Amino acid sequence: MTAMPSTPVYTNIRRILEQQRASLLAALHHDVRETCAETVQLGDEHDPLDVSAVTAQTDIRVSLINSRTRTLAAIDAALMRLREGRYGRCESCGEPIADARLRVVPFALRCTRCEDAKETADRAERGRGMLARRLADQRHASLSTPVNVHAEPPH
Repeated sequence: MTAMPSTPVYTNIRRILEQQRASLLAALHHDVRETCAETVQLGDEHDPLDVSAVTAQTDIRVSLINSRTRTLAAIDAALMRLREGRYGRCESCGEPIADARLRVVPFALRCTRCEDAKETADRAERGRGMLARRLADQRHASLSTPVNVHAEPPH
C-alpha cells in the first residue's frame, strides 16, 4: 500500500470529497427524519387520497436515500483509494483517469473508455434479463391457458 501523495491537487480532491460526504450525510439525516415523520403521518391518515400521496412521497424519498447512500459509499471508497495511493487509476485497465473526469466525478472508478464499456455491457445484460423474463412469462401463460378438448373445431 502506498501512502497518498501530499500534493495540492490531491489535498484539494480530498477536501472536495469530504465536503460532498458531509453534505450527503446531512441530506441523508434529513431524509431519514422526514421519511419517519411521513410514516407516522401515514398511520394517522384515513383518507385514501392522503394515504396515497404520503405513500408516493415516501417511495420517492426512499429512492433518493438509496441513491445518496450509493454515492456516499462511492465517496468513502474514493477517500480510501486516496489514502492508499490508488486514487486516479482506472479500476478496469489501470490507466490514469483523466483529470477532467475526476473534476466532474471525483469518486470515479474507471476512465471514460472503461466506464462506457461497462455501461454498454450492463445495458446488454439488463436487456437479456428482460427478454428472459418476457419469454418465461409467455411460456407460463401458454402453459396455464386451459385447452378445451371438447370444443368443436373451427369451420
